[in-house]
Amino acid sequence: MTENLNENSTENIVLELNSADDNGNGTRKVYISKKIKGAIKEETYIEAPNVMSRKPSHNNTDTWTNAKLLELSDNLMISFPVDNSENNEYFYIGKYALEGGGSLESTNISSPTAKLESDITICGLGYIAAEAIKFAVKDIMEKEQKSLDEISIDEIGEIIVNSKYITALPVRVFNKENKIKLINKLNDYEGRTVRVVVNDNKFKDVKINFNKKIGAVPEAVDITHFLINPTEDFLNALNKENGTNITKEYFLKETRKIMHLSIGEGTTEYPVTYNRVYWDEKFQKGTDNGVGVALEVALSKLRTDGFNMFNSRQSVMESYLDEDDRFHDVVKATFEAPLKTQVYEIIKTLTEELSKAKKADTLIVYGGGSIAMKEILKPQLIEICKKLYIKLLYVPAEYAVKLEALGLREIVNK
Repeated sequence: MTENLNENSTENIVLELNSADDNGNGTRKVYISKKIKGAIKEETYIEAPNVMSRKPSHNNTDTWTNAKLLELSDNLMISFPVDNSENNEYFYIGKYALEGGGSLESTNISSPTAKLESDITICGLGYIAAEAIKFAVKDIMEKEQKSLDEISIDEIGEIIVNSKYITALPVRVFNKENKIKLINKLNDYEGRTVRVVVNDNKFKDVKINFNKKIGAVPEAVDITHFLINPTEDFLNALNKENGTNITKEYFLKETRKIMHLSIGEGTTEYPVTYNRVYWDEKFQKGTDNGVGVALEVALSKLRTDGFNMFNSRQSVMESYLDEDDRFHDVVKATFEAPLKTQVYEIIKTLTEELSKAKKADTLIVYGGGSIAMKEILKPQLIEICKKLYIKLLYVPAEYAVKLEALGLREIVNK
């Protein structure tokens, strides 16, 4: 039986947290900013496989120490209790779900509206709750001058989070109706408790209040808010990757028109932005192409060949990216043929969209799929951009995945 830590607690904790949640098909990227008097005091960046599994109970945590209280986002088991009952369905989230094996759920990469339908969307609330517990523990350590080992989580009352939250939808499905549908899906959990399993088979309740501060913007367009206020490290990495000398002023130019090539797990978006942060709504093209489509083909082939240790797209990608993984070579050989097919289809659509966007002077390429496709894709894009007198900005790997989360972070913290 799990012990409710809130019943005999004497001190409740209220936190102001801003959440920028890039709910990707393959990877979830989240910035959670703790604010005090309007200023960011502390911030966490989470990058995790966007998967979950459902279980009737939680794993035994009696061997966990207090150190896990600062690492809950990597060891995340949550429930959404009803009437304080313990008979709840547990959701294992992200990294913990992937490492735990069993049946995994992820967004349906063949459905552009998956983020409106999947429970993975609301499971992102688990990361807010996990980080709230971490921030609460660290606050007590600082306030009471205690070490982590001296903290008794039993003494912490209910944690209440007032959250400003923003996420994004693919441009091809972004409209007023779908935006409201997504916001309402999250608003259904307004004031609900997220119950997080902690050490010693106990749990902590975190109540999340959005207070009508939930936002949704078009995917790919969100990055413009970061591009007009970039970090020096980003500009240095971008210039090194492309042999350019781009400055902040490049993106601030009002006449700049940018074609985006945002390659994700299961979808690729081709929006156009202009005048810094505005989206040209004539460009709503999105296709069911991405690294995840190739991964699905590779996963099926690997399992047919007896490699049953691969149970998700994410597990295949981990082996592909890790050259030291013992299955790397067989995964690479299986994966590259379907990957080339995806690149071919993306290039075909991009060429069509560029022919319509005659005033576009820049092509920026990013997203998790751009990393795996780079060796095949980038040389072709260089040739296309040369012919059309367009500047190519291929975002380097260390920023390609989190670029949209950085854009959402800029928006939510304004």
